[in-house]
Amino acid sequence: MKVFLLNIIFKGYVLNPIEEMVSLLETLGYEIKSSLDLKLKEIKKSTFLTKGLIEELKELIQTEKYDLIVFNNDLSEQQYVNLKEALEVPLCDRTEIIIKIFEMQSFSSEAIIETQLARLRYRALRLREYQDHYDQQRSGKGGITNRGQGEKEIELRRREIDKKIQTLNKSLIQVMKVRDTQRRKREYSQFYKVAIVGFTNAGKSTLLNRLLAISEQNSNKFVKEEDRLFATLNTAVRLIKFQDTPPILMTDTVGFISNISPVFFSSFYATLEEIMVADFLIHVIDGSSPDCMRKKAVTDEILKMFGVDDVPLLEVYTKYDKRDIKEKLHLDPSAIFVNLNDQKDVDLIAETLKQRLFADYVNLKLLVPYEKSDVVHRLRKEEYVIKCEEKEEGYLINVKIKREHLFRFKDLF
Repeated sequence: MKVFLLNIIFKGYVLNPIEEMVSLLETLGYEIKSSLDLKLKEIKKSTFLTKGLIEELKELIQTEKYDLIVFNNDLSEQQYVNLKEALEVPLCDRTEIIIKIFEMQSFSSEAIIETQLARLRYRALRLREYQDHYDQQRSGKGGITNRGQGEKEIELRRREIDKKIQTLNKSLIQVMKVRDTQRRKREYSQFYKVAIVGFTNAGKSTLLNRLLAISEQNSNKFVKEEDRLFATLNTAVRLIKFQDTPPILMTDTVGFISNISPVFFSSFYATLEEIMVADFLIHVIDGSSPDCMRKKAVTDEILKMFGVDDVPLLEVYTKYDKRDIKEKLHLDPSAIFVNLNDQKDVDLIAETLKQRLFADYVNLKLLVPYEKSDVVHRLRKEEYVIKCEEKEEGYLINVKIKREHLFRFKDLF
Protein backbone atom coordinates (compact mmCIF):
# COMPACT_ATOMS: atom_id res chain seq x y z
CA MET A 1 0.00 0.00 0.00
CA LYS A 2 1.46 3.34 -1.11
CA VAL A 3 1.13 5.99 1.59
CA PHE A 4 1.38 9.78 1.64
CA LEU A 5 2.30 10.76 5.20
CA LEU A 6 1.39 14.19 6.58
CA ASN A 7 3.21 15.32 9.70
CA ILE A 8 1.58 18.24 11.49
CA ILE A 9 3.58 21.06 13.06
CA PHE A 10 1.18 23.39 14.87
CA LYS A 11 2.54 26.80 15.85
CA GLY A 12 6.07 25.39 15.76
CA TYR A 13 5.18 22.35 17.88
CA VAL A 14 5.37 18.83 16.41
CA LEU A 15 2.12 17.12 17.45
CA ASN A 16 3.56 13.60 17.25
CA PRO A 17 7.06 12.26 16.45
CA ILE A 18 7.21 11.29 12.79
CA GLU A 19 9.71 8.52 13.57
CA GLU A 20 7.01 6.70 15.55
CA MET A 21 4.53 6.93 12.71
CA VAL A 22 7.11 5.65 10.23
CA SER A 23 7.67 2.63 12.49
CA LEU A 24 3.92 2.11 12.86
CA LEU A 25 3.43 2.12 9.08
CA GLU A 26 6.37 -0.23 8.59
CA THR A 27 4.81 -2.61 11.10
CA LEU A 28 1.69 -2.68 8.93
CA GLY A 29 3.80 -3.29 5.85
CA TYR A 30 2.83 0.04 4.26
CA GLU A 31 5.18 1.81 1.86
CA ILE A 32 5.71 5.51 2.49
CA LYS A 33 6.01 7.01 -0.99
CA SER A 34 6.11 10.63 0.20
CA SER A 35 5.92 12.62 3.40
CA LEU A 36 5.28 16.27 4.06
CA ASP A 37 5.59 18.53 7.09
CA LEU A 38 2.50 20.74 7.30
CA LYS A 39 3.18 23.88 9.33
CA LEU A 40 -0.14 25.21 10.60
CA LYS A 41 -1.01 28.42 12.40
CA GLU A 42 -4.63 27.40 12.86
CA ILE A 43 -6.69 24.21 12.89
CA LYS A 44 -10.15 24.34 11.33
CA LYS A 45 -12.79 22.61 13.39
CA SER A 46 -14.68 21.27 10.37
CA THR A 47 -11.84 20.43 7.97
CA PHE A 48 -8.66 20.52 10.13
CA LEU A 49 -6.88 22.26 7.23
CA THR A 50 -7.69 25.61 5.65
CA LYS A 51 -9.48 25.66 2.29
CA GLY A 52 -6.39 26.95 0.53
CA LEU A 53 -4.18 24.25 2.00
CA ILE A 54 -6.68 21.56 1.04
CA GLU A 55 -6.60 22.77 -2.56
CA GLU A 56 -2.80 22.77 -2.60
CA LEU A 57 -2.73 19.31 -1.08
CA LYS A 58 -5.29 18.00 -3.57
CA GLU A 59 -3.22 19.30 -6.47
CA LEU A 60 -0.11 17.70 -5.02
CA ILE A 61 -1.88 14.35 -4.53
CA GLN A 62 -3.15 14.28 -8.12
CA THR A 63 0.42 14.08 -9.41
CA GLU A 64 0.91 10.71 -7.68
CA LYS A 65 -1.41 7.76 -7.18
CA TYR A 66 -1.63 7.03 -3.45
CA ASP A 67 -3.62 4.26 -1.83
CA LEU A 68 -3.86 6.10 1.47
CA ILE A 69 -3.20 9.46 3.11
CA VAL A 70 -2.10 9.21 6.73
CA PHE A 71 -2.35 12.13 9.15
CA ASN A 72 0.13 11.85 12.01
CA ASN A 73 -2.52 13.21 14.37
CA ASP A 74 -6.11 12.43 15.32
CA LEU A 75 -9.07 13.76 13.34
CA SER A 76 -12.62 14.32 14.51
CA GLU A 77 -15.41 12.54 12.63
CA GLN A 78 -16.39 15.83 11.00
CA GLN A 79 -12.82 16.55 9.91
CA TYR A 80 -12.38 13.00 8.63
CA VAL A 81 -15.59 13.05 6.54
CA ASN A 82 -14.92 16.48 5.07
CA LEU A 83 -11.26 15.81 4.26
CA LYS A 84 -12.00 12.46 2.66
CA GLU A 85 -14.65 14.09 0.49
CA ALA A 86 -12.43 17.02 -0.47
CA LEU A 87 -9.24 15.04 -1.18
CA GLU A 88 -11.01 12.08 -2.79
CA VAL A 89 -8.48 9.63 -1.31
CA PRO A 90 -8.87 7.14 1.61
CA LEU A 91 -7.67 8.62 4.92
CA CYS A 92 -6.34 7.31 8.22
CA ASP A 93 -5.43 9.24 11.33
CA ARG A 94 -2.92 8.20 13.99
CA THR A 95 -5.25 6.30 16.30
CA GLU A 96 -6.76 4.42 13.35
CA ILE A 97 -3.27 3.23 12.35
CA ILE A 98 -2.56 2.01 15.90
CA ILE A 99 -5.91 0.20 16.01
CA LYS A 100 -5.04 -1.52 12.71
CA ILE A 101 -1.79 -2.77 14.27
CA PHE A 102 -3.63 -3.98 17.36
CA GLU A 103 -6.07 -5.85 15.13
CA MET A 104 -3.18 -7.45 13.27
CA GLN A 105 -1.37 -8.46 16.47
CA SER A 106 -4.37 -9.65 18.53
CA PHE A 107 -4.41 -13.42 18.95
CA SER A 108 -5.82 -14.22 22.39
CA SER A 109 -9.55 -13.90 23.09
CA GLU A 110 -8.88 -11.09 25.54
CA ALA A 111 -6.68 -9.07 23.15
CA ILE A 112 -9.20 -9.47 20.32
CA ILE A 113 -12.07 -8.19 22.49
CA GLU A 114 -9.98 -5.34 23.88
CA THR A 115 -8.99 -4.25 20.38
CA GLN A 116 -12.60 -4.34 19.21
CA LEU A 117 -13.53 -2.21 22.22
CA ALA A 118 -10.79 0.28 21.38
CA ARG A 119 -12.11 0.68 17.84
CA LEU A 120 -15.73 1.08 18.99
CA ARG A 121 -14.82 3.57 21.70
CA TYR A 122 -12.84 5.61 19.22
CA ARG A 123 -15.78 5.64 16.81
CA ALA A 124 -18.10 6.62 19.66
CA LEU A 125 -15.77 9.44 20.70
CA ARG A 126 -15.67 10.83 17.16
CA LEU A 127 -19.44 10.55 16.79
CA ARG A 128 -19.99 12.47 20.03
CA GLU A 129 -17.76 15.25 18.69
CA TYR A 130 -19.72 15.20 15.42
CA GLN A 131 -23.04 15.34 17.28
CA ASP A 132 -21.80 18.30 19.33
CA HIS A 133 -21.18 20.08 16.03
CA TYR A 134 -24.80 19.42 14.97
CA ASP A 135 -26.08 20.66 18.33
CA GLN A 136 -24.08 23.87 17.99
CA GLN A 137 -25.42 24.42 14.47
CA ARG A 138 -28.99 23.87 15.66
CA SER A 139 -28.74 26.18 18.67
CA GLY A 140 -27.14 28.86 16.54
CA LYS A 141 -30.19 29.23 14.27
CA GLY A 142 -32.59 31.21 16.38
CA GLY A 143 -33.24 28.37 18.81
CA ILE A 144 -34.66 26.01 16.18
CA THR A 145 -34.96 22.54 17.71
CA ASN A 146 -36.04 20.45 14.73
CA ARG A 147 -33.81 17.42 14.38
CA GLY A 148 -32.36 16.89 10.92
CA GLN A 149 -31.86 13.55 9.21
CA GLY A 150 -28.11 13.77 9.78
CA GLU A 151 -28.52 14.17 13.52
CA LYS A 152 -30.97 11.26 13.70
CA GLU A 153 -28.50 9.07 11.81
CA ILE A 154 -25.68 10.00 14.18
CA GLU A 155 -27.79 9.14 17.24
CA LEU A 156 -28.77 5.82 15.66
CA ARG A 157 -25.11 4.96 14.97
CA ARG A 158 -24.09 6.03 18.46
CA ARG A 159 -26.73 3.82 20.10
CA GLU A 160 -25.68 0.91 17.90
CA ILE A 161 -22.04 1.37 18.94
CA ASP A 162 -22.97 1.68 22.63
CA LYS A 163 -24.93 -1.59 22.37
CA LYS A 164 -21.95 -3.39 20.83
CA ILE A 165 -19.64 -1.98 23.54
CA GLN A 166 -21.96 -3.33 26.25
CA THR A 167 -21.99 -6.78 24.62
CA LEU A 168 -18.20 -6.85 24.30
CA ASN A 169 -17.77 -5.68 27.89
CA LYS A 170 -19.85 -8.64 29.07
CA SER A 171 -17.72 -11.00 26.98
CA LEU A 172 -14.53 -9.43 28.34
CA ILE A 173 -15.70 -9.90 31.92
CA GLN A 174 -16.15 -13.62 31.26
CA VAL A 175 -12.74 -13.95 29.63
CA MET A 176 -11.09 -12.04 32.48
CA LYS A 177 -12.45 -14.21 35.28
CA VAL A 178 -9.59 -16.66 34.86
CA ARG A 179 -7.04 -13.83 34.72
CA ASP A 180 -8.49 -12.23 37.86
CA THR A 181 -8.30 -15.53 39.73
CA GLN A 182 -4.67 -15.94 38.69
CA ARG A 183 -3.87 -12.35 39.65
CA ARG A 184 -5.43 -12.71 43.10
CA LYS A 185 -3.35 -15.82 43.72
CA ARG A 186 -0.21 -13.91 42.74
CA GLU A 187 -1.16 -10.97 44.97
CA TYR A 188 -1.28 -13.24 48.01
CA SER A 189 1.83 -15.24 47.15
CA GLN A 190 5.09 -14.64 48.99
CA PHE A 191 6.92 -14.07 45.70
CA TYR A 192 7.96 -10.59 44.62
CA LYS A 193 5.97 -9.33 41.63
CA VAL A 194 8.09 -7.47 39.07
CA ALA A 195 6.59 -5.71 36.03
CA ILE A 196 8.63 -4.74 32.96
CA VAL A 197 7.39 -1.43 31.53
CA GLY A 198 8.42 0.99 28.81
CA PHE A 199 7.86 1.98 25.20
CA THR A 200 6.94 -0.61 22.63
CA ASN A 201 9.97 -2.24 20.97
CA ALA A 202 12.37 -1.06 23.69
CA GLY A 203 13.48 -4.63 24.46
CA LYS A 204 11.07 -5.69 27.23
CA SER A 205 10.33 -9.17 25.85
CA THR A 206 14.00 -9.72 25.05
CA LEU A 207 14.91 -8.84 28.64
CA LEU A 208 12.37 -11.29 30.02
CA ASN A 209 13.69 -14.07 27.76
CA ARG A 210 17.31 -13.37 28.71
CA LEU A 211 16.43 -13.62 32.40
CA LEU A 212 14.43 -16.79 31.76
CA ALA A 213 17.46 -18.28 30.02
CA ILE A 214 19.65 -17.94 33.14
CA SER A 215 16.91 -19.03 35.52
CA GLU A 216 15.73 -22.56 36.14
CA GLN A 217 13.12 -22.51 33.37
CA ASN A 218 12.46 -24.37 30.13
CA SER A 219 12.81 -22.61 26.78
CA ASN A 220 9.11 -23.20 26.05
CA LYS A 221 8.42 -20.41 28.56
CA PHE A 222 10.06 -17.84 26.29
CA VAL A 223 7.86 -15.04 24.96
CA LYS A 224 7.61 -13.74 21.41
CA GLU A 225 10.33 -11.32 20.27
CA GLU A 226 10.04 -9.16 17.15
CA ASP A 227 11.77 -5.96 16.08
CA ARG A 228 8.55 -4.05 15.48
CA LEU A 229 6.01 -2.04 17.43
CA PHE A 230 3.37 -3.84 19.52
CA ALA A 231 4.75 -7.29 18.62
CA THR A 232 2.45 -8.71 21.27
CA LEU A 233 -0.57 -7.39 23.12
CA ASN A 234 -0.73 -10.27 25.57
CA THR A 235 0.65 -9.85 29.07
CA ALA A 236 3.12 -12.64 29.84
CA VAL A 237 3.77 -13.67 33.46
CA ARG A 238 6.76 -15.94 34.10
CA LEU A 239 8.38 -17.41 37.22
CA ILE A 240 12.06 -16.45 37.39
CA LYS A 241 14.27 -18.64 39.58
CA PHE A 242 17.75 -17.35 40.23
CA GLN A 243 20.17 -19.46 42.23
CA ASP A 244 19.80 -19.18 46.02
CA THR A 245 17.09 -16.52 45.93
CA PRO A 246 13.31 -16.69 46.23
CA PRO A 247 11.49 -16.95 42.89
CA ILE A 248 10.21 -13.80 41.16
CA LEU A 249 6.95 -13.41 39.26
CA MET A 250 7.92 -11.24 36.29
CA THR A 251 5.41 -9.65 33.89
CA ASP A 252 6.07 -8.38 30.37
CA THR A 253 3.45 -5.67 29.84
CA VAL A 254 1.99 -4.03 26.72
CA GLY A 255 4.32 -1.34 25.38
CA PHE A 256 3.59 2.39 25.52
CA ILE A 257 3.63 5.01 22.77
CA SER A 258 3.48 8.82 22.68
CA ASN A 259 0.12 10.59 23.04
CA ILE A 260 -1.87 7.38 22.92
CA SER A 261 -5.63 7.83 22.83
CA PRO A 262 -7.56 7.27 26.09
CA VAL A 263 -9.59 4.58 24.27
CA PHE A 264 -6.61 2.25 24.55
CA PHE A 265 -6.26 2.77 28.28
CA SER A 266 -9.97 2.10 28.71
CA SER A 267 -9.84 -1.09 26.67
CA PHE A 268 -6.51 -2.44 27.92
CA TYR A 269 -6.93 -1.38 31.53
CA ALA A 270 -7.21 -5.00 32.67
CA THR A 271 -3.89 -5.80 31.01
CA LEU A 272 -2.19 -2.78 32.57
CA GLU A 273 -3.51 -3.70 36.02
CA GLU A 274 -0.47 -5.97 36.34
CA ILE A 275 1.55 -2.79 36.81
CA MET A 276 -0.65 -1.70 39.70
CA VAL A 277 -0.02 -4.86 41.77
CA ALA A 278 3.74 -4.96 41.18
CA ASP A 279 6.23 -4.69 44.06
CA PHE A 280 9.01 -3.59 41.73
CA LEU A 281 9.23 -2.11 38.21
CA ILE A 282 11.88 -2.46 35.52
CA HIS A 283 11.68 0.50 33.14
CA VAL A 284 13.28 -0.57 29.86
CA ILE A 285 14.48 2.35 27.72
CA ASP A 286 15.84 2.09 24.18
CA GLY A 287 19.25 3.72 24.64
CA SER A 288 19.83 3.84 20.87
CA SER A 289 16.87 6.16 20.32
CA PRO A 290 17.81 9.86 19.94
CA ASP A 291 14.67 10.82 21.88
CA CYS A 292 15.02 8.19 24.60
CA MET A 293 14.65 10.81 27.34
CA ARG A 294 11.32 11.99 25.89
CA LYS A 295 10.09 8.39 25.84
CA LYS A 296 11.30 7.95 29.39
CA ALA A 297 9.33 11.03 30.45
CA VAL A 298 6.18 9.73 28.73
CA THR A 299 6.46 6.39 30.54
CA ASP A 300 7.09 8.15 33.85
CA GLU A 301 3.92 10.17 33.31
CA ILE A 302 1.88 7.04 32.53
CA LEU A 303 3.18 5.32 35.67
CA LYS A 304 2.18 8.40 37.64
CA MET A 305 -1.29 8.26 36.07
CA PHE A 306 -1.64 4.67 37.26
CA GLY A 307 -0.53 5.68 40.76
CA VAL A 308 2.64 3.57 40.79
CA ASP A 309 5.25 6.32 40.52
CA ASP A 310 6.34 5.56 44.10
CA VAL A 311 6.98 1.84 43.45
CA PRO A 312 10.72 0.93 43.55
CA LEU A 313 12.10 1.02 40.02
CA LEU A 314 15.21 0.05 38.08
CA GLU A 315 15.99 1.88 34.83
CA VAL A 316 17.60 -0.35 32.19
CA TYR A 317 18.90 1.34 29.01
CA THR A 318 19.11 -1.21 26.19
CA LYS A 319 20.75 -1.07 22.74
CA TYR A 320 23.05 1.73 23.88
CA ASP A 321 25.90 -0.04 22.07
CA LYS A 322 24.39 1.11 18.75
CA ARG A 323 25.47 4.67 19.53
CA ASP A 324 29.00 5.87 18.84
CA ILE A 325 29.10 7.89 22.06
CA LYS A 326 27.13 7.29 25.24
CA GLU A 327 25.53 10.63 26.04
CA LYS A 328 26.04 12.27 29.40
CA LEU A 329 22.50 12.33 30.74
CA HIS A 330 21.05 13.21 34.11
CA LEU A 331 20.05 9.71 35.14
CA ASP A 332 19.10 7.86 38.27
CA PRO A 333 22.43 6.73 39.80
CA SER A 334 21.09 3.18 39.91
CA ALA A 335 20.34 3.12 36.15
CA ILE A 336 22.31 0.60 34.11
CA PHE A 337 23.26 0.49 30.42
CA VAL A 338 23.22 -2.96 28.84
CA ASN A 339 23.49 -4.89 25.61
CA LEU A 340 20.98 -7.72 25.97
CA ASN A 341 23.06 -9.85 23.58
CA ASP A 342 25.99 -9.70 25.98
CA GLN A 343 25.78 -12.36 28.69
CA LYS A 344 27.82 -10.24 31.12
CA ASP A 345 25.23 -7.49 30.89
CA VAL A 346 22.36 -9.92 31.42
CA ASP A 347 24.16 -11.28 34.49
CA LEU A 348 24.55 -7.68 35.70
CA ILE A 349 20.79 -7.14 35.47
CA ALA A 350 20.15 -10.38 37.39
CA GLU A 351 22.62 -9.45 40.14
CA THR A 352 21.21 -5.92 40.37
CA LEU A 353 17.70 -7.33 40.72
CA LYS A 354 18.77 -9.74 43.44
CA GLN A 355 20.49 -6.94 45.36
CA ARG A 356 17.51 -4.59 45.07
CA LEU A 357 14.82 -7.18 45.82
CA PHE A 358 16.48 -9.28 48.50
CA ALA A 359 18.61 -6.78 50.38
CA ASP A 360 16.36 -7.21 53.43
CA TYR A 361 16.72 -11.01 53.49
CA VAL A 362 18.97 -12.77 56.01
CA ASN A 363 20.58 -16.09 55.07
CA LEU A 364 20.44 -18.47 58.06
CA LYS A 365 21.22 -22.08 58.89
CA LEU A 366 18.81 -23.40 61.51
CA LEU A 367 18.52 -26.70 63.33
CA VAL A 368 14.83 -27.35 63.95
CA PRO A 369 13.97 -30.19 66.36
CA TYR A 370 11.70 -32.86 64.88
CA GLU A 371 8.99 -32.04 67.42
CA LYS A 372 8.76 -28.58 65.81
CA SER A 373 8.02 -29.85 62.31
CA ASP A 374 5.22 -27.28 62.07
CA VAL A 375 7.93 -24.58 62.02
CA VAL A 376 9.50 -26.23 58.97
CA HIS A 377 6.11 -26.05 57.28
CA ARG A 378 5.84 -22.34 58.13
CA LEU A 379 9.33 -21.65 56.83
CA ARG A 380 8.52 -23.36 53.53
CA LYS A 381 5.27 -21.44 53.22
CA GLU A 382 6.32 -17.96 54.39
CA GLU A 383 10.05 -17.76 53.63
CA TYR A 384 12.49 -19.29 51.13
CA VAL A 385 14.02 -22.62 52.06
CA ILE A 386 17.18 -23.24 50.01
CA LYS A 387 17.95 -26.65 51.45
CA CYS A 388 16.50 -28.93 54.11
CA GLU A 389 18.33 -32.02 55.43
CA GLU A 390 17.29 -34.55 58.05
CA LYS A 391 19.97 -34.91 60.74
CA GLU A 392 20.04 -36.89 63.95
CA GLU A 393 19.06 -33.86 66.04
CA GLY A 394 16.42 -32.54 63.66
CA TYR A 395 15.99 -30.66 60.39
CA LEU A 396 19.06 -28.70 59.23
CA ILE A 397 17.64 -25.88 57.14
CA ASN A 398 19.38 -23.30 54.97
CA VAL A 399 16.78 -20.55 54.64
CA LYS A 400 16.42 -16.92 53.60
CA ILE A 401 14.17 -14.93 55.94
CA LYS A 402 13.01 -11.37 55.61
CA ARG A 403 14.62 -9.30 58.32
CA GLU A 404 11.24 -8.03 59.45
CA HIS A 405 10.03 -11.64 59.89
CA LEU A 406 12.86 -12.76 62.17
CA PHE A 407 10.76 -12.22 65.29
CA ARG A 408 8.39 -14.95 64.14
CA PHE A 409 11.13 -17.55 64.56
CA LYS A 410 13.08 -16.08 67.50
CA ASP A 411 12.68 -19.29 69.51
CA LEU A 412 15.01 -21.03 67.02
CA PHE A 413 17.97 -18.71 67.61
